[in-house]
Amino acid sequence: MNYTDEQIAQWSEPEFQSALLGFLGDKSRLLPGEWAIPNHGVIEYGIDIVFCRLDALGRPRYYGIQAKSKDIKLTQNRNNYDVKILLGQIAMAYNTRIPLPGESEKQRLSAFYILCSKTISPQALEAIDKATTNMPNLYHFDKNYIGGIFSEVGQHIGILTQ
Repeated sequence: MNYTDEQIAQWSEPEFQSALLGFLGDKSRLLPGEWAIPNHGVIEYGIDIVFCRLDALGRPRYYGIQAKSKDIKLTQNRNNYDVKILLGQIAMAYNTRIPLPGESEKQRLSAFYILCSKTISPQALEAIDKATTNMPNLYHFDKNYIGGIFSEVGQHIGILTQ
């Protein structure tokens, strides 16, 4: 099923994260050694989802995701997230070696994604762009990109009720 931007914007954060895990963990698209897992609780290190992909030389690279189902702005209220808090969590993720499946030693992330099912304000985008000087490989996508992911591979995501 293809999901519209309006449907995606109505998802709760657990529904959005579940759909992302369905997309990232779709076995038909993964090579051996690639995976995606939720990452919550006491040792989450500011990461909602961790996934592994093999690079061009066959080495594992680890990626983190913060998945938000509200607008991201410079200030916080019940309808949106504060980008400064979000960037603090991401800085913690970048600066911490984390335990990962299949690895005997804790690993650092290669890149980090901020995925928002709604919008990221221009001021928040500016703050994110400034943060990339200290946090390389920090990427952000809002509903305009997210809708394309789920339209393209919606048939593979059978986790959400349709």
